[in-house]
Amino acid sequence: MLNIEMWKLDRSSVFLYCEDYSLVKELWKEFRAGTVYFKGGHPCGWQFLVPARLVRIIARKLDVELVQIH
Repeated sequence: MLNIEMWKLDRSSVFLYCEDYSLVKELWKEFRAGTVYFKGGHPCGWQFLVPARLVRIIARKLDVELVQIH
């Protein structure tokens, strides 16, 4: 199972970070990437700002495990 890292911004928003482009394509359908990380001139990670209330729905829909980063 793939995973997505999650950072809580505040009570209503979280950042989701992933490095797997198949997940990014799915997330990009609903949300715009706020930050794209590059390594050697190539994108290697994407960060999305999403409403906290949608996190569990996103995880279930994409069949991913959320890893909360403190």
